[in-house]
Amino acid sequence: MKLISIFILISSIYTCSEKPPKFLHGYIYTTGKKPIEGIKIEDPTNKNLFAKTYNKGYFRINSIIKGRYLYVIYKEKKLTLFI
Repeated sequence: MKLISIFILISSIYTCSEKPPKFLHGYIYTTGKKPIEGIKIEDPTNKNLFAKTYNKGYFRINSIIKGRYLYVIYKEKKLTLFI
């Protein structure tokens, strides 16, 4: 199994804002810094809210609620990403 690194860029000043962010986006790379395509990022409470990484490892998922977490699904294994 390849190890992956997750780099997240948040579009707003997340910790200082009382409003939930409109979206969360970022990149998923291997530890060798190669982008991974097809990784699924999923809201565990709403299976209809998900995104998949593009060929450069980029993803964007909308309607995130502050303080929740997401599942990053890679080769049928779930990793938890806290936001």
